[in-house]
Amino acid sequence: MVDTPEYALYKEIGGHLLDMVGEERYFDVAPDFKQFDHDEPIVYMGATSLQQYTPAKGVLRSKPSLTVHVFGDKEDRQTVEELKNKIYQYVMGLSEIDGYTVELDPMYTVNSVQEEQEDNVILWHGTLDVTFRVF
Repeated sequence: MVDTPEYALYKEIGGHLLDMVGEERYFDVAPDFKQFDHDEPIVYMGATSLQQYTPAKGVLRSKPSLTVHVFGDKEDRQTVEELKNKIYQYVMGLSEIDGYTVELDPMYTVNSVQEEQEDNVILWHGTLDVTFRVF
């Protein structure tokens, strides 16, 4: 069975993140932030979605999107920025996933960092919301 484009991207990027930060720091859902020291960033996969569109007569195209969250210590924004940048560089280089030809769509990609409070813990929250074009 062939995976849908957003699920194929989820598996590819999620597997890369797991290899990059390890099982102790990678999550499929938001972790309980109170249970961690924050000397190293925590990464988790957020929402995924798939938009279908037809740019030319009879040609169906897809635009899968997914969100990666990076949380780190409020005193160490630099580490969050560096990890988020490494993830961004990786997704920019993706060209083929599970038989799909993919290209990052910069018009629909958001890359941000902001201070956030989670469970009475103040952290830097990096968000990488990426959209791809599938051909």
